[in-house]
Amino acid sequence: MHLRPGWILVAAALLLTVSPLTFSQEMAAEHIKNYATEAAKGNPTAQFKLGVMYFNGEYVNQDKDRACKCFEKAAAQNHPLSQYSLALMYDEGNGVGQDKELAKKWFGRACDNGHAHACREYAKLD
Repeated sequence: MHLRPGWILVAAALLLTVSPLTFSQEMAAEHIKNYATEAAKGNPTAQFKLGVMYFNGEYVNQDKDRACKCFEKAAAQNHPLSQYSLALMYDEGNGVGQDKELAKKWFGRACDNGHAHACREYAKLD
């Protein structure tokens, strides 16, 4: 599978907050609980971080459907990394059915919110 630059950014965002090198399982569980609480309150950054954890299976069982739902909630609030993550999922059919139109929609929205990689991907689909 070819990894696009966006997945590197997604992984980096996760590592900034939850590093397997520094967190015990107890600390990770507390972090997950905090993200889930904030995500339930509608915090798009927490929704995104929770989505990344579910997508990658970091400290939780991998669940791409749940990751997609987290990204969708944050993307609806104009969170560009969530929009880009959704676009990649739909473009590649990774965890969702492949849908180039939805990919283009989310690349476009992420681009409109200043995500440079999304702009390049949008241009490829145009």
